[in-house]
Amino acid sequence: EKYARLGGLGNKRQMQLTLKEMTRIPLQVCRYAGFLKPFCRELEKIGNKNLKVDARVAAKMLDSGFYASRLNVLTNLKYIQGRIFIAGVKRQLKTTETQKSGMF
Repeated sequence: EKYARLGGLGNKRQMQLTLKEMTRIPLQVCRYAGFLKPFCRELEKIGNKNLKVDARVAAKMLDSGFYASRLNVLTNLKYIQGRIFIAGVKRQLKTTETQKSGMF
């Protein structure tokens, strides 16, 4: 629906608002992945030893979701005007990536 709105827009302001809105969901996926990945490490340490592989698979799935969503965000940022918005989003991505790095 949001992509359809972009196609027929002549209004640049509306297009910018729509692009920013479309960036929010994949950015939230990145945040969730960054937040949840440390729990996989804890599950591996304190959980049932027979479930270690499951914790690692979950961590890899979170990585995949993070990087796919990150790519989506970065693609949207190419078309967004507004240095403050772009800098804020990139800062959030970097913080989230730092938060989740070092696991596995």
